[in-house]
Amino acid sequence: MLFEGAIAAGLPAAAGILGLVMALPLTCEPRRLPAAAAFGLGYVGLASLWFQMPGTIAFTALAFAMLGAETKPGARLRRWRRIIVGAPALALTAQAGAIALLIPQAWEVNRIETALLRSDTTPRCGDFPNEGWRGGTGLALQFIRAIHAVKNSADETSLRALEFYACTATRRVREAPSRILRRAGLLFRSEVAYSAAFAPIRRRFAAYLTNWEELVRVHLAQSPKRTDLILPFLSWSLAQGRRSLVLELTDQILSNNRKDPVGLWFKGMAILRGKEQDKRSKSLKYLRLGLKNGIEKWLPVSAEIKRLIAPRLGPRRRRTGDRRNE
Repeated sequence: MLFEGAIAAGLPAAAGILGLVMALPLTCEPRRLPAAAAFGLGYVGLASLWFQMPGTIAFTALAFAMLGAETKPGARLRRWRRIIVGAPALALTAQAGAIALLIPQAWEVNRIETALLRSDTTPRCGDFPNEGWRGGTGLALQFIRAIHAVKNSADETSLRALEFYACTATRRVREAPSRILRRAGLLFRSEVAYSAAFAPIRRRFAAYLTNWEELVRVHLAQSPKRTDLILPFLSWSLAQGRRSLVLELTDQILSNNRKDPVGLWFKGMAILRGKEQDKRSKSLKYLRLGLKNGIEKWLPVSAEIKRLIAPRLGPRRRRTGDRRNE
């Protein structure tokens, strides 16, 4: 289990990459040390984009051939060579420490996943490792995976897993603020409300829509610039006839940023839903500003709607010379 946890957390790969990076400064000629250091830094950056590494194998071999020398690995290290080699060594130590913290959590998650696969056992809501030190990242990732699993195949095993992670994430967000868990919760409720994959099973998760507003208010207070994440809630609230709530939330959004396209668009939509005919021009003003400021980045607007809210030109005035000729 310890070996499996180390592999899952990436310890062998991290050791291999850093060992590869440290090999050049240890063995190259002194005059090539700056180039070896630059190559090492570049390779560490490349390793973070692992999906691009296969295409660089030939260039990596060429770099080692050009920078390598006959110096033996046991040669005496000078000051700059020690610094260049020491930095990756410190990174490896930090990586190993982080992995040591992650391995117990990996065991617990594996136990939970095994229990969710069995029909005779169900983990209790909230029975997930405490990971406040990294902001609930692990739970959020498991939650997102469960959402996608249900969208791909809504079998009973996937549904039980989603119920467990949705309940646990909701409880954790209330106990301790977590930005990534809150965003995962907003995504989940958007999927329940609008995704076609959730339509046949919407009643099973409908209870989570009742506290959607609570999550939105916390999100606006802590991440006021990410209004795109509450766009589905504003649309859903309008469909539910909660016009006054939408006006309240959009006023809050626009108090933080008067050019926010989500706030402008949905304020215009909420005003338009009202019975006051004299406010129609005001609603069109907000809709036009929302369109101008980029609401289409998140919400498609048809050509017909654009035509309806476009400013209409009044009757054209005749020139003075034209009137004189009459």
